[in-house]
Amino acid sequence: MSVRTRVHFDGHPLTDLYVVGNLQRPLLPRRAEWVSVPGADGAIFAGVVDDVRTLRLTMTVRSQDPSERAQAARQLAAWLDVDSPRPLYISEDGGLYYMALPTSGADGMRYVGAESFEVEFTCDPWLYGETQAMTLDIESNTGSQRVMVGGTKPTPVLLDLSLTGSGAWRFAVDGDDAYTATLTGSAAMTLDAEKRVATMGGEVYALPPQDEWVWLEPGPHLLRSYGARAQGTLRFTERWA
Repeated sequence: MSVRTRVHFDGHPLTDLYVVGNLQRPLLPRRAEWVSVPGADGAIFAGVVDDVRTLRLTMTVRSQDPSERAQAARQLAAWLDVDSPRPLYISEDGGLYYMALPTSGADGMRYVGAESFEVEFTCDPWLYGETQAMTLDIESNTGSQRVMVGGTKPTPVLLDLSLTGSGAWRFAVDGDDAYTATLTGSAAMTLDAEKRVATMGGEVYALPPQDEWVWLEPGPHLLRSYGARAQGTLRFTERWA
């Protein structure tokens, strides 16, 4: 028994109007850098990064009425007309989604009783899973809290913290200091590793040179707070290769 592929983009059910065919997507898009050395054979490997994904599919509407097909084309264009990446769900991905920006620049293909359009989505390198929100309450120096990260790729962490303490404060992940500050009592902090924005008391500030934005690898992690009680929330979205 065949199962029809379902596609939702930005909350719109594309496959309510169209049939999906010729779905193409790379398995593991990566970009490697090599440095040529004058007088030496080959090149030196300089690193590799995840590259954007280009996902292509054919959307076909079937109708004997040309005006119905034209109306469906206008509806599809309206759904795809966005100015920033939006969630793209494909049914066989089991709830995971891409953040995708669509284009469809090629001419549509007309058949007897049907029309097809090639749609190309430029996506982030990863598939996204569930967004996890965890309540934190870590006593100064003696307290700790564990967090489990799903997925197969590291994910950036958003911390909203209320700190109570005075003097030097350190926030440690798996025994290594990540964030530091000097406190003079209670303080509210937001630390957004994805946007690389830190605020204290509502004001943006630059992280000290020794601090590092927290990205968590898949698996278990231990959080600790030194010099202040840390209360608030930790958020992240699972990422998959």
